[in-house]
Amino acid sequence: MIDYFAAQKKGDVTRMMAGATFLRGDGSFEDLFGESALRAMMAVPQNLDVKDVKVKSIHVNDDSSSFVAVTMTWNGAQRAADYKVRKDPARVHYALYHSWRVEIPYVTIRVALPLQGGAISLDGLTLPSGATSAIEAIQGFHNVTMEKTFLYDASSQVVDGTSTSPSAKFDGKLSASAVSAAVTAVKAGFANCDAAKYTNCFDHIYPAPVKAYTTYYLVYPGYPEIDFNNYYLSLASDPTPTMTLVVETQPGIVAVSGPCAAQLTVDGSRRYNFNGTFSGTLTWANNAFTANMGWNCATAKA
Repeated sequence: MIDYFAAQKKGDVTRMMAGATFLRGDGSFEDLFGESALRAMMAVPQNLDVKDVKVKSIHVNDDSSSFVAVTMTWNGAQRAADYKVRKDPARVHYALYHSWRVEIPYVTIRVALPLQGGAISLDGLTLPSGATSAIEAIQGFHNVTMEKTFLYDASSQVVDGTSTSPSAKFDGKLSASAVSAAVTAVKAGFANCDAAKYTNCFDHIYPAPVKAYTTYYLVYPGYPEIDFNNYYLSLASDPTPTMTLVVETQPGIVAVSGPCAAQLTVDGSRRYNFNGTFSGTLTWANNAFTANMGWNCATAKA
């Protein structure tokens, strides 16, 4: 027991493997309990910060096993734990006594990912795709990483795998590159409007039909009828700084919405200002978003 934690303090993986059995739960991944996993785990500095290991009591279970209560300081915190030790029948000294192996329990790390989150790795070891919500690993501190995606930057956090409920929660903050790509797509979406089909396309002059003795007018909120020979709609301000992006469950899909403001220019000189909203869907493909949007930026007088 003392030898095991002395080896851990030095990061001596060979001695640790020789002196311990690493217990596994049902459904655990073998790669997380072998020598490579232990070596990766020892690269987390908190696992080397073990000192003042003391045996407080020993309870003999049978001829081949005992329970040992120990105290120690691990990563600056005082800890108490009970470990089971067993005789190692493969290691007999002078034909008289056996070595003992301490059984190191496993821990279950709960992982919470944002929608469309990245792949998870533990101490630098990539996990199978199914390991997204719970990871069984050797007791100790672990570095849990969510890999970079088109939506999120890579993010890592050290989890205390000696606690009762270790967990890693990754927020849904979009990366600067994802937001920039969304801004580009939304601006392109506002520009992608068929003026032959729609009467609210921006930066397009709409003339009144030519018909003698006929006055044409527009109806907008907050104003009486607005007579016109031609009119022109423009965005009064950039709507992207105040837009809201919501990641959907469907891969590659992000919903976008927000306020927008329009200015109506009639016959080249009369101007009317309005507020409204827009919404749409952004789809990720070929390293960029494309936008499918609709808007009414003139639902109220500004």
